[in-house]
Amino acid sequence: MQAFLLKATLQRKVPELPFEACQVEQVVELQESEFRFFQHNLLEEFDFLRDYNQHHATPPSEGVRNGVLVLSAGSDDGIFVCTEGYDYARYSTYVSNARQIMTLKAYPSLGDFGSEMKHLADRCMEKALTLGLAEEYKISLDSLRSQLPHGAFHTELFLDMLNDRTEVENVDVDGDEILLTLDPECLPKRDRNLRTLTEEEFKIACAKHLLWTYGAGGEQADFSNCDFFGMDFSGLDLNSAVFNGSSFRYCTLHDASLCFAEFKNCPFSGCNCRNWTAEEADFRGAVFDHCDLSGAIMAHSDLSGSAFQDCEMEHASIQNSLICGMILRDAASPTLNLIGTTNDEAAWNGSPEQSLSTEELV
Repeated sequence: MQAFLLKATLQRKVPELPFEACQVEQVVELQESEFRFFQHNLLEEFDFLRDYNQHHATPPSEGVRNGVLVLSAGSDDGIFVCTEGYDYARYSTYVSNARQIMTLKAYPSLGDFGSEMKHLADRCMEKALTLGLAEEYKISLDSLRSQLPHGAFHTELFLDMLNDRTEVENVDVDGDEILLTLDPECLPKRDRNLRTLTEEEFKIACAKHLLWTYGAGGEQADFSNCDFFGMDFSGLDLNSAVFNGSSFRYCTLHDASLCFAEFKNCPFSGCNCRNWTAEEADFRGAVFDHCDLSGAIMAHSDLSGSAFQDCEMEHASIQNSLICGMILRDAASPTLNLIGTTNDEAAWNGSPEQSLSTEELV
């Protein structure tokens, strides 16, 4: 969160902070110099307080202090005054951001709209920072519009809100997409204990693994503890490959063959895993965050202690899998195949009649 300045009167070592209900009956706006004079001379008598007492003040009600809110033409802050019939500030308190408070009280729908826009911006930033992309992060405007009712989404305001974030280096629009570039200093640091493979090293390892798969020499691919960033695995045959402890960020793995592969304790962030086939694989402790697993087949796999956060899982299958400790959060789909899943390791390969609903996993 970006730090911001808040003006307040602090009390030292108080056991509690009692407050009183204050009702604004009149708003008075002074020129900046007049406001400063009033602020530093609260016990002086003022004509605008006399006018309030004569024409606007109403009898006090139980538990509520009636008064006047004094604003400065050059500031958002104000001073609330309860005169009790006197022409000076008999009771007073400084109100930070008083002008915004007054506006939101007058137009509650404006506050609701602002909250919804803030929620969208926060979610987009959370996803972008989670992925930790060094290049542009793309946001679909159509997707944003669909999340606010009755066409309430305001593009220019949203762009300004993103620009206001200290983590953002640049915001641009290309057609129906927002292109967001983050400040590299705000990106999560990569784990230096992980290996980084060159594209050539990766291709050689895949070629050797394919030979090993067909019993024609080569060797089994062991990608344990590797840092895969933006790597393209699409369509590759990596059955029985080992990836334990590796990190996958913004990788493309759609249509890959990964049966019998090992992915213990692997984090996946922003990956395209559509239609991959990873049957009888080991996903113990794997975490999928903002990944697309639509049509993915992960049947007969060990998913103990795994987690799926904000993932697309339309028509995905994890049937007959071990799911003890598995978490589905904002990732469940009515079309996700859970037939035969079990929390009982001893009965893992039992009959498919025992299954769990997605509600039991959330």
